[in-house]
Amino acid sequence: MMKSLIITLLCSFCLSTTNAQSYFRQCGIQLLTKQNGLSNNTLTGIYQDKAGFLWLGTDVGLSRYDGIHFHNYNLIDKEPRALTHLYETSNNLLWSHIANLNQIACFDKMRGIYMPLISPTPEVLQDIQDICVLQDKLYALTSNAIVELKMEKNADEIRLTAQPLIDIKTKVLGLYNNEDILCALTAENQILLYNVSDKSSEHINGTDLGIVKADNIEKIHIYNDNVWICDQTEGIICYNTNTKTSRTLNDNSQSSFIQKDIRDIIQIDKTTFIIATWSSLSAIRFETDNYLQSPFHIIDLTQHDSYYAPILKNRITDIHFDKSNNVLWVGTFGRGLLKLNLKGNDINRIPLNDEIRYVNSIAQDADGYIWLVTEKDGIYKSTENKISPNLHFSLWEKSHKNNHYCLHKDRNGGLWFGDDKGNILWVNPTTGETVIHQLNPETADSAVTASILKLYLNSQNHLWIATEKGIMVYNHQTHECIAAQPYTKEFKKITAICEDGDGTMWLGTEKGIHRASRKGKQIKFTGGYEKARNLTPGKVLALYLNNYNQLLISYTDKIIQIDGKEKTISSIMILQKDLPNGHISCMIDDKNGNTWLGSNAGFITLNNKNNASYTYALPESYYDVCRLNDGKLLWANSTGLLYFEPRTLKESSSNCQFHISDIDINYNKVEIGEKINGQVILDKPAYLIEHLSLDYNNNNLILYLSDLKYGTSPNTVKYRLLPTEEKWNTNYDDHIKLSNIPPGKYVLEIRSSYPLEENKQITRLSINVNRYWAATGWAIAAYILAIIIISLLTWMYFNRKLQKRQVYKAKEVKLKEKLEEETEIRKEEEKNHQLRDQIRYMLAQELRTPLSLITAPLKEMITNTAFPESFLQKAKMAYRNSISLQDICNQLLNIHQQESYSPKLKVAPYPASVIADTVVRASHELLNVSPINLHYDKDNKINTEIWIDRKKIIFILSNILSNAYRHISYSGSIHFTVNTSTINGKDFCLFTIEDDGKEMIEESSVIFLGSDNYNPPSNRLHPELGIEIMKTTILAHHGDIQITQEKNKGTRVVLYIPLGKQHLKNDENVCFIEPETIMEDSDKAMITAEDKRQQEIANSITAKPIDNPETKYKLLVVEDHADIRLYLRVLFSATYNIIMAENGEEGVRIARKEIPDLVITDVMMPIMNGFECCRILKEDLKTCHIPIILLTALTDDENIVKGIELGADDYILKPFNPEILRTKVKRLIKSRTELKQIYTKLLMPSITVNGSQEENTETIIIEDPFITQILNIVNENLQNPEFNVKKLAEMLNMSQPTLYRKVKQLTNFTIIELVRGVRLKRSAELLRSRKYNVQEVAEMVGYNDIPTFRKHFVDFYGTTPSTFNSKEDTEDKK
Repeated sequence: MMKSLIITLLCSFCLSTTNAQSYFRQCGIQLLTKQNGLSNNTLTGIYQDKAGFLWLGTDVGLSRYDGIHFHNYNLIDKEPRALTHLYETSNNLLWSHIANLNQIACFDKMRGIYMPLISPTPEVLQDIQDICVLQDKLYALTSNAIVELKMEKNADEIRLTAQPLIDIKTKVLGLYNNEDILCALTAENQILLYNVSDKSSEHINGTDLGIVKADNIEKIHIYNDNVWICDQTEGIICYNTNTKTSRTLNDNSQSSFIQKDIRDIIQIDKTTFIIATWSSLSAIRFETDNYLQSPFHIIDLTQHDSYYAPILKNRITDIHFDKSNNVLWVGTFGRGLLKLNLKGNDINRIPLNDEIRYVNSIAQDADGYIWLVTEKDGIYKSTENKISPNLHFSLWEKSHKNNHYCLHKDRNGGLWFGDDKGNILWVNPTTGETVIHQLNPETADSAVTASILKLYLNSQNHLWIATEKGIMVYNHQTHECIAAQPYTKEFKKITAICEDGDGTMWLGTEKGIHRASRKGKQIKFTGGYEKARNLTPGKVLALYLNNYNQLLISYTDKIIQIDGKEKTISSIMILQKDLPNGHISCMIDDKNGNTWLGSNAGFITLNNKNNASYTYALPESYYDVCRLNDGKLLWANSTGLLYFEPRTLKESSSNCQFHISDIDINYNKVEIGEKINGQVILDKPAYLIEHLSLDYNNNNLILYLSDLKYGTSPNTVKYRLLPTEEKWNTNYDDHIKLSNIPPGKYVLEIRSSYPLEENKQITRLSINVNRYWAATGWAIAAYILAIIIISLLTWMYFNRKLQKRQVYKAKEVKLKEKLEEETEIRKEEEKNHQLRDQIRYMLAQELRTPLSLITAPLKEMITNTAFPESFLQKAKMAYRNSISLQDICNQLLNIHQQESYSPKLKVAPYPASVIADTVVRASHELLNVSPINLHYDKDNKINTEIWIDRKKIIFILSNILSNAYRHISYSGSIHFTVNTSTINGKDFCLFTIEDDGKEMIEESSVIFLGSDNYNPPSNRLHPELGIEIMKTTILAHHGDIQITQEKNKGTRVVLYIPLGKQHLKNDENVCFIEPETIMEDSDKAMITAEDKRQQEIANSITAKPIDNPETKYKLLVVEDHADIRLYLRVLFSATYNIIMAENGEEGVRIARKEIPDLVITDVMMPIMNGFECCRILKEDLKTCHIPIILLTALTDDENIVKGIELGADDYILKPFNPEILRTKVKRLIKSRTELKQIYTKLLMPSITVNGSQEENTETIIIEDPFITQILNIVNENLQNPEFNVKKLAEMLNMSQPTLYRKVKQLTNFTIIELVRGVRLKRSAELLRSRKYNVQEVAEMVGYNDIPTFRKHFVDFYGTTPSTFNSKEDTEDKK
């Protein structure tokens, strides 16, 4: 078998060299990882015990493998331990070295546990650098010497006594075991061969062998008096202990030299070795066993393999060869365990060239040549008539490369080929004679003439031809069509043709099996065989008549047998019930009468006597099969061709015995010594047990089986439970499941599908299920005893109840504590979430203040034409970018505000065009200074009313527009359109914003028209800010939002808002309100692309000159930011007298002292904020008239409303436009001055040029309704001496301080001055009429005291009431 293996390897090497195919593709290979049950993908050691189990050292401990199942024994002592260098001693102990710890581990296979180790000299156990086992003795390498560790096994621990080997006195670096010889690598660069039996030793000088450094030695083996040394730098060195000569195998004189970095070498037979480097596998074969002289050949087993080569390049850690099963095991670093099945005589593979693909038919002619028909690559014929693994094929000269062919070999040995052109070619392989039959319309039925699918020459020498259109019967001798039948609905596309022993023709179609009979030129069909047995008439994959005249029909999920004589169904085999695999594509009989089936997952042997099946674990898809002239079977599969002798393969596969590797009780895996329901099930490994005793409640049993063959092991198991079952049960799984076994004694017998006669092939397990104790005699005695001690049980009952209550109470306390803990965790998470939002909000707010210091000076600079043009261009660029940054800050703040708002909608009707205009105006400054072309048709208004929450919709549109600015990097074109449309019968208003930005964003998976299945977008290359809150808000309006993008074209966002309000009426989150009046801000005009074409950007941002007032007014600036105070001083110092304050408290003190004409104050300040400062100044009668402007970074509506309610005259956001701030300051001061002049004219006498008083006779219109009301009340109560400020406040329904404050704010007069002025004005009018004396006039204007009237009159007019008229007369005369 080994010889055949090596021949196969070498043939594969030759083929892989020429055809670029990996050897891995020609042998059974399997990668085992954690997904298959392995504990860890990093293998550190491989060892196979005498029972056949494979033991694997990993990074976390040991794993046992039986070919099917892994059983993991992790070594975790505070942290996982990696085990290397696995050895076994006769007391069933596995010894291993713990990597990087200089310690060893001992695993007891009989108990399934790691045993504690003790020693009289514990320091030795902490200084073990390497171990090996020779002649059942454990040797260890310490830092000082090599010691023998003598074992004393106790019940719970193992005692190790160290005894140094006094014969070895040199310092040793590593140990290697080789049967009786201990190989040691010394520090003097020598290899020591120490015979533990006779204590003799031999030293090999490493320098003489070419070993440069002893640390480079990986492994040392002794095979047949030859020492094989694996050196990382020098390659492989072979040293003969008899001749004392050596050879290095990387000699360049060889045709192929061995790689360096050698990991290990394993001998397969006398002339063949497997070599493992750090990243590859190779096979080396010597022509003779004289390794020092013989030529050798090397096979790179991983060459040209794109899948397995990278796995090995991750690093090979260990290799092991199982000679009994011809399996090579390869451990890797992090990629798992590789199993290579190197079968010899049983299965032979023939690899195919890359140009030969999709082989769908094969046949062997009488001369022994193999014919292949491919799907699209033509017909191939073997170059030799002897089957072998290195068989070559060449394209047959009479086939066309691109034609699709079908093949049929008739009973006379002739080969029939049909192609997709409707031509038929007959070949006599022996003579080489060929005949071409062309199905011309004159000789064939044109209704069925088409591409040929199947051919069959029956016993009457008539050729049945299945085409794409139908079926015809052709007389190849007369070249005429004798019958034809096109396809029908019930009879569709023929997939297989066969003839039974009586000459009856059977046709397999896509709708089941049909029997065909010819009458004249017509063909009649008889079907319904499947329906007669309540089966689905599916597609027929293959038809085959076996040696017993039984017609086998295969489907995807079943096989039907029809008796060739009775023409009725004789048996049915269903997938997973009678068949392990489905999709049977081909069938053939061997010489022994067994039928072989090729499926998509291996091939199956079918015993025609009892329909017993057996699957060979070669997981490949098989397309066709033929029996060769010598009886072997040749298969075409997904990887090429393979052939074998059926009987040899069947006997080698069936000659096995199952072992029980693991046991489940009640569906839980049982460990050795583990208690299940109080019972110890296993006291030793499962594969060693012969008897199993189970309690009544442990009667659900699962036995995991393995034959420890590791190769083409069967997955079909026969078993029976005696004495209840005499018939053998069939199981296609790797385990046997026995559920609810009744109490009793049983014998479980297990065997494979094809047992030999010997009883050793049958695995037997005696099972004893014990009865429930209540049905035994002991139970009756227990009942009597229970009656005697009933009182005790009663006490126990109440005591137990009390205990339960205490347990429940303890559980309740624990649950409460757990609930409180979870509540605290949730609160902490909410707190963290709020903190993150607050940080984001505060960051955007804090940015506004430094932005003010950037944008405002830049605004000043770009309006100053005195600067050079180059400087102005740079300043404009900086100003544009600062405005862009301001837009981003505003967007972040708006998103934060929307997230904190209530989900309830305040809905009112608004024209769609007004909403759009508002959004565009909000971007006035950004559009004014940036190269953004906003195409917005402001003349084509959409006056359709939409019912919306105005603030929320304006936020959405503003946010979309801000995102569009970022898409185009604030330079490009944006189209903003508003229109209406009808979609799915509903009317919508569409706001569409398109940009030409090239930034890629992930397309949002929104569902049109408000579906709930919305997934927030993630992993965008360019994030869409606020998408989630926008989606939530628009869905609340019963609308939708769509985001689409075309590569290199831009992004398009469409907002759909339903028209009307009917859809909102039944929504509990909607509140209908009256529409708010939307005031247009005259300072913010819409700037569109058309506007920019009419006026250049530079002209649009030119600063307007500010008219300097004739008199400098006082301006109080209250600001904690030094830079902003400095900037405001620079901005206003040329026009106003500037007074500075650093906080609100200082500002109030200075305002009361200096009485400025206007106050500009920040809001967020230390000691006293701007809101408090504003409130105090407006409540103080002395300062309530002073106009106040709040200059702040707080942008939310709530703060704006609060400032206005406290009396602020204006609210300007940072960063501010200096031009706007300067204009508003000027306007407020001017309006206060004009108001004061109006009321002065009304209440005070005019001053003439010469200094005399001249009463103003022109009519003064008082526009303020509040002042008008006061004047009317005062005039009505002029004669009332009891009338005073208190009564005036009561008549106006307000407090006196409020009245004082409001009048002072509006008129710059106190309320007493206002009332007194009205009275004195009236008195002057009465005196001028000359109808009343001074006493009467005083009483008519409410003065009872004449001296007081005279004093006030003199103060007001500069003259007494008595001389008032005479003075006027004097002035008139002048």
